[in-house]
Amino acid sequence: MKETAFSLTRTDPFPKSPIEIGGIFYIIRFKEGVQARKEAFDSQEEALLRVEEEKKRNESYRAWLAALRTMVEIKISSAEL
Repeated sequence: MKETAFSLTRTDPFPKSPIEIGGIFYIIRFKEGVQARKEAFDSQEEALLRVEEEKKRNESYRAWLAALRTMVEIKISSAEL
């Protein structure tokens, strides 16, 4: 939906077809465009970059852990419990 919404303009305010998400159809239209403020982004850039780095780090860790789990076989011996 995001790609469709950002492709709308004043001269072409409606998408070519309704947007389906989870079995529900939505019709959106372009209402107004507002320029992003560079100052607002600049003041939060470092925090946004840290959040994205943390997400990537977590994704890498989860992928590594999943790969390890596929290589390991765990057996539980009732005699040693």
